[in-house]
Amino acid sequence: MAPNPTETTAQLHLMQKGGPFEVARVPKRPPAPDQLLIRQHATALNGLDLKQRDSGMFISRWPHVLGIEGAGVVEAVGSDVRNFRPGDEIMACMAGKARGEDWGGSYREHVNVPVSFFVAKKPNNISIEEAASLP
Repeated sequence: MAPNPTETTAQLHLMQKGGPFEVARVPKRPPAPDQLLIRQHATALNGLDLKQRDSGMFISRWPHVLGIEGAGVVEAVGSDVRNFRPGDEIMACMAGKARGEDWGGSYREHVNVPVSFFVAKKPNNISIEEAASLP
């Protein structure tokens, strides 16, 4: 399924090594067959984010979206996903971009994450903000 060019989402782009950041509107992509589309509610700050910002480590092209972990609500599921449904509150390691892959980066409004990576339903006894720091 191709992105709908009229439906956009916000991302925080790191424009070059050391900064600055800019908010950008980009097309919202549907999930691949093995992915969840998550509407972010909270993102954690990780020491790797600072190292990437300052050194450019693992960044193959600019602009770049930082962010290792986050939590939110599943908005859509890929055709091969069986254990998650739209509306599920989840927490996930969203480190794809941090590892040089073409997915992830939690500093965005929507993020696509493979279910084979570290994704779990949020426990009922913690807030979504607390869940963002667990992965």
